[in-house]
This record gives sequence, C-alpha cells and structure tokens, in this order.
Amino acid sequence: MKCVMCGSDSDFPICSSCLDNIIDANSYLKIKPIKFDTLSNKILYKNRWVKPSKKIFKLLVRTSLKIRSTSFHDKALIESIIRKNLRVASFEIGDSVQVQVSIFSKSFVVEVPVEKTLSQQSALSKSQYYVGILQVRNLRKSDVASVDLAVKESASKLDSFVTQRKVVKGGIDYYMTSMKALRSASSKLKSLFGADVSFNEKLFTRDSLRSKDIYKVNVLVKFFDFRKGDVVASDSKLVLLKSNKGTGLDLKTGRKIKLDLSREKLYKKEIYEGVVLNEHPLRIMDPKTFQSVEVANPKLFKSGSDKVEVVFHNNEWFLTGREISKR
Repeated sequence: MKCVMCGSDSDFPICSSCLDNIIDANSYLKIKPIKFDTLSNKILYKNRWVKPSKKIFKLLVRTSLKIRSTSFHDKALIESIIRKNLRVASFEIGDSVQVQVSIFSKSFVVEVPVEKTLSQQSALSKSQYYVGILQVRNLRKSDVASVDLAVKESASKLDSFVTQRKVVKGGIDYYMTSMKALRSASSKLKSLFGADVSFNEKLFTRDSLRSKDIYKVNVLVKFFDFRKGDVVASDSKLVLLKSNKGTGLDLKTGRKIKLDLSREKLYKKEIYEGVVLNEHPLRIMDPKTFQSVEVANPKLFKSGSDKVEVVFHNNEWFLTGREISKR
C-alpha cells in the first residue's frame, strides 16, 4: 500500500510521518467543556442528558480534530480518511475526560474539560420534589427486590428519579419526578406481576401567578393475590397458573385456560409432595393419611418421577404436572 500523501510504502493509507506532519496536536485540547451530572453520571450531549460512551467521545473528537495546512491537492480527502479511521479505545471521567484515541498507527490521549453540575431532574431529586406517587400494594417479600429494580429502571430510562421510597402498610410508595416514568413503571409492574392499575388526581396547590391548579397523581398498582406457580381453585375450576396474567393449566381437563384474576372468586390451594408408589396404575402415598391412593388426573404424570407435586381438591388428589425428583 502507498501513502496517499508522500507515495512511500505504508501499511496504512497515510503513513506515520505524514500523520505527524498534518495533525495539529495542540488542537486536541480545544474541545469545548462537557457538562457532567455528578448524580446520574450522565453528560449533556446535543441538549440531552445521556450515558457517556465511546461513540459519543469519538464524535466529539472527530468534529474538533484540526488538520494542519498541507500542500496536498485534496485536503478534504485527507480529512475524510483521518476522521473515518479515528478510533476511541477507552475513556475515563474525572476532573476531565481522558479519551484514548488512535488513528492508524498513531495513538494519543485527548483531554476533554469537564464542567460538573446537576441536571434539572437531579436537582429536583435532591429537593424531594415529586409529581406523583406510585403506590404498590399486595406485594410479597420475594417481590420487593424485583419491584425496586423495575421502578428504578423505568425512572432512569426517562431521566427521572425516585426522590423518596416509603414502606407503608401493605406495600411501598415511590415518589417520582416524572409523570412519564410513573406511567412506565406502573405498566412494567403490571406486565411483570399482574395487577390492577388505577390513577387518581388530587389537587395539590394553586399557582396564583398563572391562575392554574397544580395536581399530584397517585397511581395505585395492586398486585393480584396469586402468582405464577400457584394452584388456584373455584367451585368448578382447579388451575396451575403459568403466568401472572391468568393463563394456566386446567388440572381437571389438562387444557390451557385463561382466568380473570381481578374478577373471579378464587382461592389458593396448598401444594403437597406426593411419593409415587406405583406407575401402572398410578398410585401415590396420601400426604395426609400416608395411605395408597389414586390420583384424579394421571395423564399429567411424567414417567420416571418418584416424587410429584399434588393438591387436594373435592376429596381427590390432583397432579400439578411438576415433578420433584426422578428415580
């Protein structure tokens, strides 16, 4: 390969000595300072607070890179080649941003000045400001970590914050700085766990300067009493829930079924461990009386199982279709 500038043999379109001659090293320090939100660890880029990335710093260096005047007849071509082949290996944010850059065989560090500040949302979060409360109710202890994470992620994606988290009777209240984040979090929790969601606006104060009422919104997310993996029953149904949205397996018929968990009168069945005594015909040890009994739905039995999940309903034992252990 020949260098497009001097014509000498080179591994790259522009050789190392020509790169040294045309890149103005002093220009690397002339990138405008970037604003860095010390609370959310985001930078202001094109009027938006975003997570810093190699791609962003690559664009910043590209646009600021200056080429020394050259006698080469096509300066635009040289600039195009250099900018196209500019790479960012890493960056580190401190009092300034140290960006490790390479162009062909040449590597150098670009220092980007940093202006530490707080975004509007970050400032609001420190002031305990909120536009509404996400009220999560009827959650189990095992749900708490997943709920906290879902709410935090919903807020972060929309540059919002949870300014307060209060444990209250029956659940948790999240005070949030964005209505969009409030709605996003409620939708995500409904999708993950299954829940009834309701909105309630309350008059908070009145802006006398603009003659406008200011409202706060409470969003109630009430989880259903039942979760995926529970066995629920009514007078006519016995169902193993396959999802938090009410889809399940009818243990009487072996068919898929859809329940309305918010409307139907259901109760949770206790799940027992049944020891398999014989496969043909299928008999288990009654977990209550320790007697040999048949099950009402042997079609759900998985051959080779020696311990199975069973529920007692209307004086009969039913398999859930889930094995505990195999022989």
